[in-house]
Amino acid sequence: MSRAEPAPGTLGALALVELRALARAIGAEHHAPRWAAAFADLAAPCAWWRRPAAAPPLPSGVSHRRPFSFSITLDGVTLDSVTLDSVTLDSVTLDGVTLDASPPQLRFFLEAQAEPPSADAYWRAGAAVTARMAAQGADLGRLRAVEDLFVPTDPRAPFRVWHGGIFTPKGAPIFKIYLCAAAQGRAAARPNLQRALDRLSPGWTLPDLDRPGLDEWTILSLDLAPDTLARIKLYLLQRDVGLDALERLYALGRDSAPFASLDPALLVDGLLGPEGRRPLWWLSCLHHTPLDAAPTGCAIHLPLQRHLPRDDAARRLHALAEDLRVDPTPLRAALDALPAGCDGLHFASLQRIGDQARITAYFAPRRPDDRPTPRPAAPQDGDP
Repeated sequence: MSRAEPAPGTLGALALVELRALARAIGAEHHAPRWAAAFADLAAPCAWWRRPAAAPPLPSGVSHRRPFSFSITLDGVTLDSVTLDSVTLDSVTLDGVTLDASPPQLRFFLEAQAEPPSADAYWRAGAAVTARMAAQGADLGRLRAVEDLFVPTDPRAPFRVWHGGIFTPKGAPIFKIYLCAAAQGRAAARPNLQRALDRLSPGWTLPDLDRPGLDEWTILSLDLAPDTLARIKLYLLQRDVGLDALERLYALGRDSAPFASLDPALLVDGLLGPEGRRPLWWLSCLHHTPLDAAPTGCAIHLPLQRHLPRDDAARRLHALAEDLRVDPTPLRAALDALPAGCDGLHFASLQRIGDQARITAYFAPRRPDDRPTPRPAAPQDGDP
């Protein structure tokens, strides 16, 4: 057992079980040892890594209260001029011609925690994880330019710092960091996000989309890479929002097809039932690169666990994937592979880049009664 390998029965051990199961589900079992080692190295400084899974959870900014999660991203081939005949994990067949399809990606997320818990202790734990990301190849230049705006000074801040990444077939993961917009108080969230944009991408103004009392900017996320294509992402939590507002937001993405082209009825009628079921909560993400003066894309995140029981969410997400010509096979395989109780669907995100739809399914523990549970009126989370 390596120095970072956690003991059986700990949250760390559970995380590695899930990681390996999902790697098998997407046909990447041969990468699992390297991916597990990279994840273990990052998570080892966190207090939860060796914490018994049965112990009461530490304070968390994650709505499901577990400090790690995994997701898989599925890309489709959506060409308006051709008919889809069949889809497999490795290829698509269009009018009898087989083309390569993008393989599913496995992504990870973790929350740095410390014991005893405090704002400062969580931030220091996050700094330790960030340092390990840098040792694995992350570029911290853009983070260093703005991190003073997100050092927690408000003890009521929803979370301190989150880390994420995409496992790759070769080399280190592609790393990301998620910074709490309200770390210095909710009143400072919007001004600090604008200051961060001024430093990272001068000329880009934070859109005036947040409705007082209903919406709030929650997260600034950075791809930790020096590449000029590395994204800056802004997350907006929207409460009780209709499809018209989502369509206006989605249209801000320069490279995104109109939201209507995704058939909004599939999103609401297909996933949630009639739009009259209220309130609908969404987490929307605008992203752009440092060279852009406006958003280049938008992703819509639907909190499935809030609205639907697990089996119903899985069935409806499967149907949505088929309608968008995205292969649902990895989703079915992932849900079958995960340990019982760990295979809940937390979020599903949806975006469209040109003619291609992308769905990301985020997994989390099932609720005890496997039924949707309303969030509090003032949520303490903003899950990516």
